[in-house]
Amino acid sequence: MFIRHAREEDQDDVLTVVGAAFHRQDEAVLVAHLRDNDDIVLEFVAEMAESTVGHVVASPMTVAGNATDYLGVAPLSVKPEWQSHGIGTGLMQFLIEAAKDAGYKALFLLGEPEYYKRFGFTRSHLDNEYNATDSFMHLELETGALTGVSGLAQYAPAFRSASV
Repeated sequence: MFIRHAREEDQDDVLTVVGAAFHRQDEAVLVAHLRDNDDIVLEFVAEMAESTVGHVVASPMTVAGNATDYLGVAPLSVKPEWQSHGIGTGLMQFLIEAAKDAGYKALFLLGEPEYYKRFGFTRSHLDNEYNATDSFMHLELETGALTGVSGLAQYAPAFRSASV
């Protein structure tokens, strides 16, 4: 497996991977909206035999309406025939390290707690626009980054326009 930054020429393959991974197009539409709004901060693809088999993207988060040093991770996608081969894990680990290196303080996501706790994600104390409880999680990339932080955490506006 080879993980690298997504490029302009990857766009069609990325949308195919995302649609296949979720068995619907909602998340692919979200990725397209994020791209159209210039809200993609980090984006990586995984390749096997020169074919795109996985994708992950991170976009800005706000808390209490204020810009932050936080990113929202979504979606993380792997083609169904390549799931359970460590590709999602590799993409997530790569994204976490890239976000740390870029100076971001925390990552947020909506996801399966049992899957994401392996990366250090825990249930977030912050409110979120989806009213999710256990599935709204964060990972502090800088110790104490969320201590004393309160308010509504929101993803980039593309999440609201994409109807995910």
